[in-house]
Amino acid sequence: MQFDLFISYAWTSNLHREWVRLLASHLHAIGFAVGIDEKVNYGESLSGFMRKIKESRHVLMIADENYALRADNMPDSGVAIECKVLCDFIDSKPSDWLAPLLIRNPTGILPKWISKRNLKYFDFRSNPENSDFPGSEQIIDLWRWLSDLPVDKQFAEEPAVIRERMARTERIDALRDPGKWAFPELERTGIKFEYSYAPNKSVTLGYGQYEFKFMVSECGSESVYVYSDYIKAVGILPLGTTTSTDAKTLSSYVLPNRTVTPVAGQSVVLLNQDGFLCVVKISHVENENSESEYTPASITFDYRILLE
Repeated sequence: MQFDLFISYAWTSNLHREWVRLLASHLHAIGFAVGIDEKVNYGESLSGFMRKIKESRHVLMIADENYALRADNMPDSGVAIECKVLCDFIDSKPSDWLAPLLIRNPTGILPKWISKRNLKYFDFRSNPENSDFPGSEQIIDLWRWLSDLPVDKQFAEEPAVIRERMARTERIDALRDPGKWAFPELERTGIKFEYSYAPNKSVTLGYGQYEFKFMVSECGSESVYVYSDYIKAVGILPLGTTTSTDAKTLSSYVLPNRTVTPVAGQSVVLLNQDGFLCVVKISHVENENSESEYTPASITFDYRILLE
């Protein structure tokens, strides 16, 4: 797996490790594949680790003060080994392949081998006395670097704006997801079906040979149209007829019509292509309302699929 970003850092403290992992999690949450050096076994997996660094699109060096001290003074440390690998590869990579990130590093010290390269860096240092802390601006700069966008933000879109647009489209996709409009059980009660949101205003009841497409649309204030478009036929039961009636009796109500118009409290009978029956009792009808807060058209119903 190629990483969008490989993170190199020193295990300075649990607080520092926590901060690095939170940063990695944040970048992963917005869509980047992030690798981190925490699980490297330098005795057995150095070649694999070197390959992961070499193949990563970017490398971020989390440079707190301890990082430079370990790189320069502790040759057997994990940081020093990582820096040796980075040094071996950096000249064969694009100029923006590696970038330091300064954190808890007041003087901005870097490992000696990199300090003269004049690399772009990200400043996440804080000054609590002046209530100066890193925030969205630093995250946006980091995101632009990982996305290979120019530093010039003349035509830039903020990530928050992009995420808001994505959330809009994701919400619509979620409403259209077929899984939201399917109930594979043979019997269920109390389903609220906001059919104006559903693809083709239909919901799937049952599964396999016992599957029914239940399609409705708005009719009157207390009634709806029920269609036979995706099944064989549909019928309507007189008000007061019990839904526990046997299949033979229920089938006598099935009609060759395209639609029936039940009211709240009434039941319909669906006939599928395999000859099985489903009885649906509509307990509540709500019309679309956009006068103040939008209310989608919906019905509440119970259904039972007969196995005979």
